Amino acid sequence: GSGVPSRSGDLALFETANWTLAARNEEAHRDTVNTVAFSPDGKWLASGGGDRFVRTFEVEGLLPAQSFEGHQGHVLDVAWSPDQLFLSSAASDAEVKTWNRLENEEESKVTTFRKEVVAVEYVGGSGDLLTAAGDESLMVAGRPVSGGGKTFLHTAQIDAEGSVVIAGGEDGALRVWDGKTRQLKFEFSAGKESKR
Repeated sequence: GSGVPSRSGDLALFETANWTLAARNEEAHRDTVNTVAFSPDGKWLASGGGDRFVRTFEVEGLLPAQSFEGHQGHVLDVAWSPDQLFLSSAASDAEVKTWNRLENEEESKVTTFRKEVVAVEYVGGSGDLLTAAGDESLMVAGRPVSGGGKTFLHTAQIDAEGSVVIAGGEDGALRVWDGKTRQLKFEFSAGKESKR
């Protein structure tokens, strides 16, 4: 995903076997594409852009499928539910929204963040979410992760089983937690490892 700020959002799909361009949609958004995510079955692509939209596309040809409008700021991350019936999006308006793909509308939203939400991810095969935000909050299923609130967060991920959480932020440190107990296990800072 790329594009020209306030002008266009460009999606390009490449074949990794030989890195040839497989498909392109230069009008995927009306502003820069900030995030993309493949659906669990690999047939769909979701994207979020500076135009405040969440959009879906067929991977074959990058043909537009759905658009979801409702954020008041740039969409910074998107995630598919395991059953592909829902999409969740994180945005600079300090909200996480969940979209119902069958009804083509907003299903729910979380507005408890104080700064932009930079990451959203489904936890394992559940409907629970991992979220990370600029207000230093790192949450799994709405519960804070121990020691998560140390810095403005820029990114976070959780593994497929929900057993490992990793996040990085403005202080330059990379932190790793046990996803089940939400306890900090490792901290990597300035080339040094600190085990907990």
